[in-house]
Amino acid sequence: VITGNIELAKEESREHGILLEVLTRLENSALDASRLSRNFLTIAERDVYSMSAIGIEPPIRKALTTVLDEHGNGIDFQIDIPGDTWQVKGDPKQIRRVSRSLARNAVEALEQNPGGPNQQKQIRVIARNIPGEDTGIPELPPGDYVEIVFSDNGAGILPEHLEKIFAPYYSTRSGTARKHRGLGLTIARAIINAHKG
Repeated sequence: VITGNIELAKEESREHGILLEVLTRLENSALDASRLSRNFLTIAERDVYSMSAIGIEPPIRKALTTVLDEHGNGIDFQIDIPGDTWQVKGDPKQIRRVSRSLARNAVEALEQNPGGPNQQKQIRVIARNIPGEDTGIPELPPGDYVEIVFSDNGAGILPEHLEKIFAPYYSTRSGTARKHRGLGLTIARAIINAHKG
């Protein structure tokens, strides 16, 4: 309702530069608020997903390509998902969302803490089937899973930060790198939990 009315007001104010500028800022703020509300629904695990049997490579590849096209100057990426990787029951849109979040984190980490001088910055995604009774992860009941690993060759996360990485609003970054408000990994975890992963 808010953004729709702003859109109508913008149409009526095309000749009033200052008013149009104010309405555009207002519209951007309303869209930010909408995204933030959606994030809170995801964190509360009240979001509604469209689950079906999907291959994981297409949504991951699309997300990674999008992020690197926008932010990944000079970053090499590899996706190693074998053809016999099982399908999962999931929402491709949400799998892309998780993948975008992880890719953004990797890009930001590589920009802030490159692994070393003259080292090619790299992001790698690998997947493998995990069959069996015991996953080795206390939160997961026995069963068949697909393990997906995102990695980069940046400096890594300091041990004292590891236990906090999924906490809402927690970020080790400062300035413009904090634009995602420290919610990325919190949201990613909530989505994966909703997928029973």
